[in-house]
Amino acid sequence: MNRDVSMAAVAEAFAGMAHEVCLRRLPAQKAMGEGVRGRFWVVRNPTRSDKTPGSFRVCISGAGRGQWVEEAPPRQWGDLLDLLVYLGVVPDLAEAKLYAMQQLGWDHGDPVKIREIQQRNEERAQRDQEEERRAAAKKAKLARAIYLDAAPLANTPAAAYLRGRGLDPAAFDALAGRRSLNALRYADQCPQGRDRRPAMVATIVVPGEGQIAVHRTFLTRRPDGSWGKATDLPDPKMTLGHYRGRGAFIPLWKGSEKGRRTAVAEGIENAGAFARSFPEIRVVAAVALSNLGGVAMPDGTEEVIVVSDGVAGVRPDHDDEAAAAFDRKADEAEREAVKARDAYRARGFAARLWRPAPGFKDINDQLQAQQAKEAAE
Repeated sequence: MNRDVSMAAVAEAFAGMAHEVCLRRLPAQKAMGEGVRGRFWVVRNPTRSDKTPGSFRVCISGAGRGQWVEEAPPRQWGDLLDLLVYLGVVPDLAEAKLYAMQQLGWDHGDPVKIREIQQRNEERAQRDQEEERRAAAKKAKLARAIYLDAAPLANTPAAAYLRGRGLDPAAFDALAGRRSLNALRYADQCPQGRDRRPAMVATIVVPGEGQIAVHRTFLTRRPDGSWGKATDLPDPKMTLGHYRGRGAFIPLWKGSEKGRRTAVAEGIENAGAFARSFPEIRVVAAVALSNLGGVAMPDGTEEVIVVSDGVAGVRPDHDDEAAAAFDRKADEAEREAVKARDAYRARGFAARLWRPAPGFKDINDQLQAQQAKEAAE
C-alpha cells in the first residue's frame, strides 16, 4: 500500500465519496426528518443523545463537499477523514487515511490511477463551484420573494406568536414612535419542502449586499387559540439561502442612540427580548450560534454586546448527575459567548458579554418572568 500520498490529497479525493460514506455510516430515518437537505446530509448525531436532527450535518455536494459540522456545543467540525475518527470507525487519522485509500482504490499506489482520480476531482470541484453559484443566486431570489410577498406583522399569527413570547409588536412601535420590527413579516402560505405553511419570516442581510437569505419560523395554532412554533416538524426554524461565513444577520432593532452600540443574540426571540429591555441599543440576530461571533457589524458600531444564554432553574446540588449536567450546560453557554466576544475584540471592537440573571435560560425567559410578575402586582 502506498503511504507516500499526502493526507491532504487523500482527503480531497475522498470528499467525492461523502454521500456514500453517509449512507453507510450515518443511515437516515426519514420518519425523523433525516436525510438529504439541500447540499447536506442531516441526521441526529450518533455520538450523543441527540433527539432532533439539525445541528449535525455533512456536506455531500457542491463547494465544501466532505466537510461536516456539529453545531451543538462544544462545536466540532472537519473533513471526511476527521469524521471517520469522530464516529469511531477508525482510531486515528493515520488509519482514516488508509481506510480512505482502500475505498478510493489507491491502496496499490498506481500513480497513473491516482492522478486520473485527482484530475476528475478537480474538474468536479470546478463544476460544483459553478453549480453552487447558480444555486445560491436562485435561493437568494426565492428568499427575497418570500419576504416581499409576506404581510406586515400587525394583526397576524406572527404577531400573536411574538406576544406569547413577551414581544408585542405594538409595544415596539410605541417605543419607536412608528412601525418597527420591519425585518419580520408573516407568510400565510410559506414554502416548506413540498408543503406551504404559516410562518414568521425574517430577512437576512449583509451590509453592502442587501438581503441574501430568509429565516422562517413555522407556526401552528394551539388548541387554546394561541400561536406557537410548529410541533410536528423536526425543526420549526429554517433558513433559505447561503448566509454562513458572510457576516449575515437579521437587523431586528435600530435603537435610539444612532448605533454606537450593537447587541448580537443568537435568535430572534432573544434579540427581541434584549431590544425590549434596552431599546436604546441597536440589536441584530446572528441566526445561528455558529455565527454569533461572525456578524459584519453595521456602520458606526464601536461596542459589541454579545447576549449570552444561561441555564434555567437552580443547580440541583442534591443530585450529582443532574448537577454535573447543569454545570456542563452553563460551561457550554459561557464558552460560546466568550468565543464570540473574543472574535469581536480581535476585529478591533470593544466587546463585552451580557448574561441573564441566575436561574433563567436566556433573556427571553427572564423578560417573560418579569412581565408575569408585573402583571400580578
